[in-house]
Amino acid sequence: MNCFNCSKKSKCTRKCFPVPLTKPQVKRILESFDRNGDGRLSKQELKSALYYMGSHFPSWRAAQALNRGEMDDLVEYVWQCGYTVS
Repeated sequence: MNCFNCSKKSKCTRKCFPVPLTKPQVKRILESFDRNGDGRLSKQELKSALYYMGSHFPSWRAAQALNRGEMDDLVEYVWQCGYTVS
């Protein structure tokens, strides 16, 4: 795995910390999992996106998130979950 801060592989001497995803990054990730391009995520698409972002409980998070409806509300919910880039 590359170090996010210095792009070195594995043996980085710097202390590297996870960086929180921004709302635009979350939106791009969610949109990339919209397989049929209809602007809405199915439960399976959302589950896959949450798993990709590192969710430990993607099925439960997907069920909670689907209640949000609109993409902007969904982005806000997922962003508040605090997923990071490591």
